Amino acid sequence: MRPQARKVYASALSFLATASLLVCGGTAASAPASAATSVSASLGAATGVPATSALLSPRSPFRVPVASGTPLHPNSTAIVSRLTDAPPVLHVLEFAVPVYNATSTTRRVGVTCSMVAEEWGDCPLDDAPVPVPGAAATNVGSDAKMVVWDRSAGLVYEYWQAAKITNRQWQTAWGMVSPVGGDGTMRSGVGDGHSTGSGISTVAGLIRLAELRSGDIRHALMFASSKTCAGEFHYPAIKTDGMWQHPDCIPQGTRVQLDPTIDVTTIPGITPAEITIARALQKYGAYAGDRSTSSFDLSLELARGTNATPGGNESWFCDPNVPDILCDLGVQWDYWDMPHIPWQSLTVLDPAANPQWP
Repeated sequence: MRPQARKVYASALSFLATASLLVCGGTAASAPASAATSVSASLGAATGVPATSALLSPRSPFRVPVASGTPLHPNSTAIVSRLTDAPPVLHVLEFAVPVYNATSTTRRVGVTCSMVAEEWGDCPLDDAPVPVPGAAATNVGSDAKMVVWDRSAGLVYEYWQAAKITNRQWQTAWGMVSPVGGDGTMRSGVGDGHSTGSGISTVAGLIRLAELRSGDIRHALMFASSKTCAGEFHYPAIKTDGMWQHPDCIPQGTRVQLDPTIDVTTIPGITPAEITIARALQKYGAYAGDRSTSSFDLSLELARGTNATPGGNESWFCDPNVPDILCDLGVQWDYWDMPHIPWQSLTVLDPAANPQWP
């Protein structure tokens, strides 16, 4: 459900990596501290949307840490080998997800869902006009995603393959509407809405900018993979769009965990962003939640207000002339491979041990 337009494992990006490290010093941009601080502050308050943990119930499987002694999937080693057969990637621009804040005064627009209702069910976005800020735009990737939090109604709207038609009309292939305080899946949503192949909420496992900036992610992540199984899934997945028919596939809804005994802060060259992501993987893990064309990819909230914005430098990487909090945290480019995280130390947990929604 999430095709990628390209991968960035080419040797050309090795050159860019070297250049970026020289510019950014590995973990800090060369911009003046005052400029970096102002950009950092703007990112922290850019969307006005609460941290993901505040949008989910404390009983959500995304809020529950991995319990000590959780049994492993019997095929854990082989599955990890498949998930790490190419460098994992972090979507920073093209497939990053923009998140917007709406209030009772935000304009309401009509939305048309283009998928066939007889096959997909009831699309919750076309029941009545919904709030969409005037400046809202989807990401530039083929999934054209967008999230809007309506604080006045306590609802989160998620769009997949959406496009603005006029100032008062949008179109989307499908989407999801869910109340704040739900489990992070279409189970607690409205109608048959969903925004991922598994029925897991897009925002439930999204790496938020404020979380990355604070160094504290208090929920599980969600990853997409080309190695998700055909026909098998486990809660928190409600369904699957997996297509891989291989003994080493990973069922959607299965959780992976980074070895929690590793002190990631001692890894030479590791960046602040990598430390934050690694710690989340150690404490909460990540659920397989969508299909992709790469083996393992995570998504970041789109950093509006930095140089990593569509319409600007769409091949984003650290720019020595532009203060940028992502560069300051050690993020190097779109499709960043997070090279200092010890990916081979992932384990696959037995999905029978997943937390369940009451």
